[in-house]
Amino acid sequence: MKKIYIPVILLLIIAVGCAFNYNDYVEAHTDREAPVINILNNDLTFYESDDFNYLDYVEITDNFGNYKVNIINEEESRLPGERTIEIEAIDDSGNKSSEFINVNIIADNDWHEYVNDNTYNYIYRRYENDNLVETKGYADKDAFHLAENFIGMKGSCNEVAQAFIDAYFGEGYNVLLGTYPITLEEAKPGDIIFYTNGGIGQQHYATYLGGFSALQGNINGTTFIGCVYMNRGSAPQFRRLVGIE
Repeated sequence: MKKIYIPVILLLIIAVGCAFNYNDYVEAHTDREAPVINILNNDLTFYESDDFNYLDYVEITDNFGNYKVNIINEEESRLPGERTIEIEAIDDSGNKSSEFINVNIIADNDWHEYVNDNTYNYIYRRYENDNLVETKGYADKDAFHLAENFIGMKGSCNEVAQAFIDAYFGEGYNVLLGTYPITLEEAKPGDIIFYTNGGIGQQHYATYLGGFSALQGNINGTTFIGCVYMNRGSAPQFRRLVGIE
């Protein structure tokens, strides 16, 4: 009988030892640490139509490396307005952490200060040959708001430019004859932009609104606010009306 007891006792000792070792292993490998979320930029600004991802602005680490990330109320987080976005990370053990990002989402049709009280950024959309064309930029506030009144105006490019100049400076200035050349650095709202080729094989005139923006007349038969640099045609040449300092 003693010969039987000895192996049994040895097996019990080994089993108990294995149990302790297993418990130690489990204790050592139990994940009690939540993922760490590091916010890379906590003051974000986007336009409503921008293609952005909040996860581009966070860095997440985890001791075991397996986790999933959620943006709480993601649909609401893309609506215009100032809000705080919650980023949540959960690992495979159920440990959870969260951090917050401050964001201001600008509605596409809103005007907001860009450089100073006299300069505004904007987004303008139009359809060109059934394709949506979107222009973003910034311009002098007063010149821009006046130019809004000419959006969609029919007529030749120089007629649109002349109408804007008459409204901006008053009558008595000639956009075709009464100008002299200046540089882009010297240009200011109300200056004339001349293109030797407006992209349609003939010269083209526009009116400068500041901030690389222009009132462009007779582009595919309509007037809109866009960039001084056109997708086609020659480079812009800036001119100042005679009598304007």
